[in-house]
Amino acid sequence: MPSGFVHDIINLTFIIFASLLYFFLPYDYYPFFLLGFTFSTFLLSPDLDLSYSKVSKRWGILKIFLYPYFFLSSHRGISHAFILGTLIRYFYLILLLLFFLSIYIYFGKKSLDLSFLKVLKHYILIYKYHILFFLLGGVVADTIHIILDRICSYEKKIYVRKLNVKNYRKF
Repeated sequence: MPSGFVHDIINLTFIIFASLLYFFLPYDYYPFFLLGFTFSTFLLSPDLDLSYSKVSKRWGILKIFLYPYFFLSSHRGISHAFILGTLIRYFYLILLLLFFLSIYIYFGKKSLDLSFLKVLKHYILIYKYHILFFLLGGVVADTIHIILDRICSYEKKIYVRKLNVKNYRKF
């Protein structure tokens, strides 16, 4: 499989070509697309399910909060599914935020003001297209990652068959 460095280089190369999307995407949403693409490339890629991957190491001390994700997701499982894998990782981050918000409320002995939910809903409705293009950038970055993994897996399989190697797991 390609290393984390190769995935980063391929995605960064695509960002150069993605600059052509500037002419096709609405001007207001293009920065959010690039932000989502970059965030998904460096911090939320499909290889986040590996505790030793370059992506999970970038989280530093915050990697502790990714351990439930490591245990729930097997490598090349649902995390490498088009669109669904990206949405699951973002959903996991939202669940983490809700978990820490509930801890803050519990230990802070503060009650949750329900008007906060109305304000949140209001901002989500106002910025729905910004959020959508942010997610679209993440989906595109993850799609490039998954396609690269599948191409390399196919090439490896062909290479092993060509050499007629019996114990191909060494490769």
